[in-house]
Formats: sequence, structure tokens, C-alpha cells
Amino acid sequence: MIYVIEYAISGRAKCAWCGDVIEKDSLRIGKRFPSGFGDYSANLTTKWYHANHFFDHFSVRTSDLEGYDLLTRADQKWVLVQLRKTLPHAGI
Repeated sequence: MIYVIEYAISGRAKCAWCGDVIEKDSLRIGKRFPSGFGDYSANLTTKWYHANHFFDHFSVRTSDLEGYDLLTRADQKWVLVQLRKTLPHAGI
């Protein structure tokens, strides 16, 4: 599974957990997987989640999150706090 973390670009995507819109510039996390059409590597689709909903239901490490290094320092720290709630040694 491929995970990506970024700031919402447009504010049009909806959270796969709650169904609400993910506001522009807010932190979101996506699970990428094959769309079912064509070549695997060329046709990935992304299910987006509000960051807090994602961490309530999934456990990953910072190394699993593409784009983690592009987050602000404050958001990186917030992500680590959330990960430590689900994995005792997350990000280490």
C-alpha cells in the first residue's frame, strides 16, 4: 500500500471515512491503490482522509508517508504525536 500526506490542493476531495470535504490547505492523507484499469503503476487512485480520521483507524510509520518531509515542522511533530498513539515506536 502506498500512503501520501500533503496539504489539500483544492478543497474538493471528500474524506473516505466521514464523507465531509477536506478543506483547501488542510492536512490530508491518502491511500493509493490500483484503479482497476490498465497498467498498475500508471493508474493509481487515491482515497483521501482527514489526517485525524486516518490516524484513528490506520497505523503507519513516517517512512510509509510519501511527502512527510515536505510538511511544516509543526505538522511533522503533530504527525509523530498521532503515530505514537498507534505505534509505540513510530517514526523511529
